[in-house]
Amino acid sequence: MKHRFVHHFVLALVSLWLASNVPTTFAAVGDAVPGRNFEPHDPPLWLACSTLNQSDNCIESIEFYDEKSKSWVKGNELKNPWFQSGVSQPMREGDPSGKFVCGTGNTSEYDVCYEFPGAAIDGSTQYVAAIVYSKEEVPGFPRIKNSFVPLNGVDPRKPLDTRVSGWQALKPGTTWRMTLIADKVAKGAGLAWSWMKNPSIDIETGKDGKQRLITSGAVQEVHSYRHDGPWEKNPCMQDAKNELVANDYRVEYSINIDPYVGEYAILQGTPPGGMFLNSNGGCAYEVKFDRQNNKIIVVSTGPHFDVYKNVIDGWFEASIRGDLIRKVFGLEPKTMQEAIVEVTDTAGGVKAATFTTQYKSGTDKVEIKGLGFTFSSTKIAITLKKPAETPPPTATPQSASPTNKPDATRKSTRIYTMKNGATFVAAPGDLLVFKSSLKGRWLVGADPAGLIKTLPLPKGLGVSSGAALSILKTGTTTIPISVGAKKFTIKLIAR
Repeated sequence: MKHRFVHHFVLALVSLWLASNVPTTFAAVGDAVPGRNFEPHDPPLWLACSTLNQSDNCIESIEFYDEKSKSWVKGNELKNPWFQSGVSQPMREGDPSGKFVCGTGNTSEYDVCYEFPGAAIDGSTQYVAAIVYSKEEVPGFPRIKNSFVPLNGVDPRKPLDTRVSGWQALKPGTTWRMTLIADKVAKGAGLAWSWMKNPSIDIETGKDGKQRLITSGAVQEVHSYRHDGPWEKNPCMQDAKNELVANDYRVEYSINIDPYVGEYAILQGTPPGGMFLNSNGGCAYEVKFDRQNNKIIVVSTGPHFDVYKNVIDGWFEASIRGDLIRKVFGLEPKTMQEAIVEVTDTAGGVKAATFTTQYKSGTDKVEIKGLGFTFSSTKIAITLKKPAETPPPTATPQSASPTNKPDATRKSTRIYTMKNGATFVAAPGDLLVFKSSLKGRWLVGADPAGLIKTLPLPKGLGVSSGAALSILKTGTTTIPISVGAKKFTIKLIAR
């Protein structure tokens, strides 16, 4: 027994010595990770036009707007050398040094990664991957998903959610552009919506005769609510007041383009991309049209608090093509003086909101921007107003109706650029803020009808010099306003 023990002991030492001298095998960059696969997307993702020589339904370019050079910078295409179209893709081992290698780790399923030096949130190189696809739920009317996501870049703020180590995001406020060759589907592009600011959607014909679908916008912080059950059971998707705290944070480029069918069939015959709607709601989105009252009603839902438990300040933007306004509502956008934006909660109560309206003749679009509400209010009603040709009759002293009294239930703030001889239509309780590029002291003259009260400029509107007029009652008046040596006269119709 003693000798047998010694023999086994010696064999054990020899075995340990041999094991220590056998080279250890490590996984190489690009090796498949066992049991980790990416299945083909359904519907299939569009590929870069340079992949497999695509000639339609493909991504021609992704660009970043460089604020320093004031120019667009096209992303460098980094190929995934292991990519195969239409088959399951294994996750592949990345570089242990942390060096970015397209086709490994979370990039294993993409054909191309796009590289943008200096564009990341920390000033380093930003990498993104496109997620673009189309699906025809109604034959001939495709729904288009137009997006790309960051592959790196972590927001420096630490999440309160202990399950999350960091939020991967693009740099908030940066502007991006995506160009698709979409000869077949571009014609069916309809109403677009996103969670970005300053949006744009255009269709152009390239030198090859094929149509390009070109979108752009400034990416913004979006706080959403992730729900593990069916999406329709997500409390954030409901048109109801909530006190939800967001558990998902993202800054990415994402645009959904719906065809003019179903509830949007009313828009058929108008240009593709006739309306672009945007907000930071983060959850459900729905649009309805009330032609009789010239209204566009947007339902935008989202959590009440962000991922850091702060109340979310809601914002909303709409860009509407003139041809759509003419056809659907019978109005001429060139003479539209304003649009009224009302934000209401589920109980029907009207909330105060700040908004501006501007017609841009170069693009024949009306651009409406609103802010100053929360997502306990979910309905945003845009009323396109007809131009005021003749003032309404002034009420006589005998008819002291309630309409002559300030209406506390309807309050909105509107910002206008001073223009001599302009006419403005408002309602009691509204606040009109006027601004100008001119320098000098602002003086508001006497209002003989007593319709207005001059107030200090509100904070947070981005207007450092101007005049703020509160509307007290209905009626018509003319108001002289001076900016330095320049004199203006405006007409006010309050009703």
